[in-house]
Amino acid sequence: MWFVMTAGRQLSLSAHAAVELLLGLATGALPFLFGLGAAATVGFLVAAALIVTVAIDGGITDERGLAAIPPLSHRGMDVTLVVALAIGAVAVALAASTAAGLALLAVAFAELLLTVGTRYAAP
Repeated sequence: MWFVMTAGRQLSLSAHAAVELLLGLATGALPFLFGLGAAATVGFLVAAALIVTVAIDGGITDERGLAAIPPLSHRGMDVTLVVALAIGAVAVALAASTAAGLALLAVAFAELLLTVGTRYAAP
């Protein structure tokens, strides 16, 4: 059972950080691409800033090539980010539009899939 639970975690932490950075940049572009209102735009830009910040923290290494923050701490930040994005999606849905809230919920789901598919320890 242990093998089944961890077999899908194939993405390295550096690849995770790169995908997470792209997700954050795409999240920041969404309200402008779809012409969302002011409240939704603020919500998406705050979410994008959080995602990019976590991605940059995950990509920083020291002179020995080790992660600047422990990988398990990055996993904790990712889980917290998923929860914050889901709460933000509800807030955007209530303040702006249901469609914008669902779009932000899709971003939270993408972050969740990225978190589940990442290997946070050395192979």
